[in-house]
Amino acid sequence: MRIAFLILAALALCMPSEAYELKGFAIGDKKAAIINRTGATDCLEFENPELFSTCTYQVTWVSDRSVEAGFATLRTIAEQATILWKFEFSNDLLGRISVAFHPDRFPAILDAFVEKYGKPTTMKVEQYSNAFNAKTTGRVVSWRAKGESLTLTEYAGSKNIALLEFGSDAHDAKVKAREQGEAKKRGKDL
Repeated sequence: MRIAFLILAALALCMPSEAYELKGFAIGDKKAAIINRTGATDCLEFENPELFSTCTYQVTWVSDRSVEAGFATLRTIAEQATILWKFEFSNDLLGRISVAFHPDRFPAILDAFVEKYGKPTTMKVEQYSNAFNAKTTGRVVSWRAKGESLTLTEYAGSKNIALLEFGSDAHDAKVKAREQGEAKKRGKDL
């Protein structure tokens, strides 16, 4: 009995005690609260906004008024400058955040996440090449727990953009189902 308790205690120490969060945002936060907190109103809405919607904020185009309204919190992660924030919602609840930043900020952001969340669940190196066959490598680092994931990608489609994605498996499944439904509709329209 005592051994079982020690094993459970050790496992509990290895697992995060709470779901992930990013700058105070957590999966499942209400859309209205996030818009209120950021002061942003420029959300791109899908056909059925109560089911799916996306809010995208270009940090470099922020006005002084929106900074005063709380948007300033989106300018950095781990004291590193960000370029763009994208919030995805389903049923008016936060399902995914994507944050673009310059790859030279990757090491500092990675160090901050390792300090906050511990050793990553996976870490791999991807090889990329351009049209001239010039090759480079970039790291992809992920943390997973409780149906959520945090993924840092050093080069996301370009040597000029790195990406942080924070999302839930449930939201990703809903988005995939929606995309498959849209593909079926397009197929019937041929």
